[in-house]
Amino acid sequence: MDGKRIKPGWIIAAACWIGISVALMFVLRNRVLGSFDKEAADQWQVWRDDVEKQQKGTVVVERRVPSSEFPPSFVLMKDYFAVCLVAAVVFSFLLFAVFAFLVTGVLNDSTVIQYQEEDEDFRGEGTMPGGET
Repeated sequence: MDGKRIKPGWIIAAACWIGISVALMFVLRNRVLGSFDKEAADQWQVWRDDVEKQQKGTVVVERRVPSSEFPPSFVLMKDYFAVCLVAAVVFSFLLFAVFAFLVTGVLNDSTVIQYQEEDEDFRGEGTMPGGET
């Protein structure tokens, strides 16, 4: 039973892994929200207007005009950040758990297979089992 208990090192490593995941999500959110300034908003609106103009004419591929006045990454990090954060923590923890399971399996002592001694009748005497030569 001693080999089956969770070691404190793995708990500390898991806590650090989750902390890093959360920190990276906040850094990503700050970068996305910080990159959307007045100039980026104007560029997004120009692009939306251009798509709308193209759709009024004859086009080969029909495009939907985005309904949001903000880019998808901005909306994702602003309105759905909690969902993204939970998903990032859950999936990164699952990845860590699988990795920890595999590393623990590799590092644990494996069972040693002990072979029984061969029977005396079969040690290179030139006879086959059953007495045939």
